[in-house]
Amino acid sequence: ERSGSWREVNGLSGAPGEVRDSFQVLAIPQSSPQYAYLLLPNASAEETRAAAADSGMRIETNDEQSAAVSLPKQGVYAANLWQAGSAPRAGKAYVWSSAPAALVTKTGGGKLQISIAEPTQRAAALELRFNQAVKDVVSLAPGLTVVEKAPQLRLRVDTTAAAGASF
Repeated sequence: ERSGSWREVNGLSGAPGEVRDSFQVLAIPQSSPQYAYLLLPNASAEETRAAAADSGMRIETNDEQSAAVSLPKQGVYAANLWQAGSAPRAGKAYVWSSAPAALVTKTGGGKLQISIAEPTQRAAALELRFNQAVKDVVSLAPGLTVVEKAPQLRLRVDTTAAAGASF
C-alpha cells in the first residue's frame, strides 16, 4: 500500500489531499529505437500468442522526437511527441505540434475524430497541423479552434487551466 497526494506525484497540479491505495509501478527502460512492447492486460495465453503472431499494430516511429503507432484496420493513430516537431504515419510526416503533445485520431465513415492533450502542463497553447484536409467540422470541444481546414487541418488548442486533460 502506498499513499501521497497527486500534487506530490506530478508537482504541478492535482488534489492536495492524501490518497491511499495498492498499486504497482511498471517501468520498462527503452534501450534502442527498435525496441517496442505491447501490453495485453488480462490476455489469455491464446490471445497473447495471436497478438505475437500479428498484433495488427504498425510502429510508425519510436525515437527521441516521438513515439507513434497505428492500427490500420481500425483507422486509429496514436502519437506522443516528446518535443515540438512532427511524427510520421505510413512513412510520411502526418502531424506537427508546437510543443509536446499526446494525441489519438480515428478515421472511418468519412469522419476524423481527434483527441489531444498537452501532458507537460507547461504550454498555454498548442498549434497542431495534420497532413490531412477536412471538409466540415461537426463538433469542437471548448478551447479548440480550427485555423484552417485545407489543404491541411490546422488547430489551435488553448490549454490554459486544462491540467493535462484532453480535448
